[in-house]
Amino acid sequence: MPNWADLCRLSASTVVDLMAHGARRQDAVVPRAPFARLGRYNGRSPHLSSKGSDSSIMTSATPTTATIAAPTTSAPQRPRTVVDSLATRRAASQRAATEGRLELLTDATITEDSTTGSLVGVAGGIMGFVTFAVAVPLTAWAYLARLHHGTWQLEGVTLPALIAVNLLLGYGASVAHEWLHALACRTQGGNAFLVPAASYRFAWTAPNQGFSRSSYAVVLLAPLVVVAAVWLIVLAISPAIASYLIVPAVVNAALAGADLWTFFAMRRQPARADLFIDRHPGFAAYAITITKPVRKTVVKKAAK
Repeated sequence: MPNWADLCRLSASTVVDLMAHGARRQDAVVPRAPFARLGRYNGRSPHLSSKGSDSSIMTSATPTTATIAAPTTSAPQRPRTVVDSLATRRAASQRAATEGRLELLTDATITEDSTTGSLVGVAGGIMGFVTFAVAVPLTAWAYLARLHHGTWQLEGVTLPALIAVNLLLGYGASVAHEWLHALACRTQGGNAFLVPAASYRFAWTAPNQGFSRSSYAVVLLAPLVVVAAVWLIVLAISPAIASYLIVPAVVNAALAGADLWTFFAMRRQPARADLFIDRHPGFAAYAITITKPVRKTVVKKAAK
């Protein structure tokens, strides 16, 4: 038969030992203030007294400061190949790029999470909305003028087919928009190609290639001008076919918002800005110098 009195005494002593061990561990931990990680706390805890054994703990406590790094972007590439439609100017710029006589003036790269990136997105949305608001009435007017009567009915599968084809071609327009950028670059002697981007999209790129002002303007505005001209020609020939191209025209205009921002930002650059590297969206502007720019270096003094 177990001795119930001994078991009770053993259980009570075990509980007391556990409570004492927990109390010792709690005294060894310094409570942290809510703002300790932000560097706003001076290392002293309001829960500890400055007298007795707690004073050593307070003296050894040090402030904790966390460094929050700002989002950074990669450094702009230096032009190695010059894209310019004028051969004489291209030769001089190419010689300067080969010799390293280029000075970085502006890094106008924008990111999607920045204020400028948000404004560029809003501008693209406004351009798309305006294009849609103009294209739909214009297509309806041209179609009715071709039929010579005042009724326009979408019967049967015409309406679902119209919506499905517009949506399908709308995605194709996003790829065609970037392809026209690359094509405009290639027509001026550049070497551009498409690379996969976020959200099942593609983006054109021309690494280490510097554009002159005129060439860069052609590359930036080519999709907007070409697609708008093609849609107006199709509208004049067949309004019915143009109705299937409304959404592609809207998508192309919305994507051109970043291109227009880059174009006007390029126009505001000083006259000495000769070459531009596309940063999609944004750019890096370089000036041609007479001599190679001297890079500043930091020399550490040897410890005595």
